[in-house]
Amino acid sequence: MLCGEKGAERLDVPGERHGFLAKVYRTVEKMGVESKHLQEYESELIEGHFLLAVDVSARKSVRKCQIFSRLTAVIV
Repeated sequence: MLCGEKGAERLDVPGERHGFLAKVYRTVEKMGVESKHLQEYESELIEGHFLLAVDVSARKSVRKCQIFSRLTAVIV
């Protein structure tokens, strides 16, 4: 779970604070949809919101999305 500006720093969208491999990984991510999501996460964190990442199986993902949506999750 991440929150606020410190969370945005930890997320490290450009990959600059976590070394060479992180920077390479983020560069590759920029070629796909994930880059847009990371930018949205960073913006939300800077505004003071929380980021909670939950890894679920495809079978359970619909149910988990419904639960988070009911809890006023913004991006599911």
